[in-house]
Amino acid sequence: MNASPQLQALRTGGYISTSMVFQTKGFQNAANATYEFVSSYNTINSNTPYTFKTDRERMLFKIGQLGSVPGAAGFGY
Repeated sequence: MNASPQLQALRTGGYISTSMVFQTKGFQNAANATYEFVSSYNTINSNTPYTFKTDRERMLFKIGQLGSVPGAAGFGY
């Protein structure tokens, strides 16, 4: 089983990471969308931050947050 992301050594030294996909591309896109929604909601409603309705929703947010790191993941794989 191949884990994602995978680190690859560069010939010049250092490492580069492959895109992060948790479980499936569809699941990662759902996590990314949840992260974008909650982030936008919190920006617009800074006095009343978003309250997660389920643990699954909270975990989707966290996975989307990990995928939002530049170069890690994005929509439309």
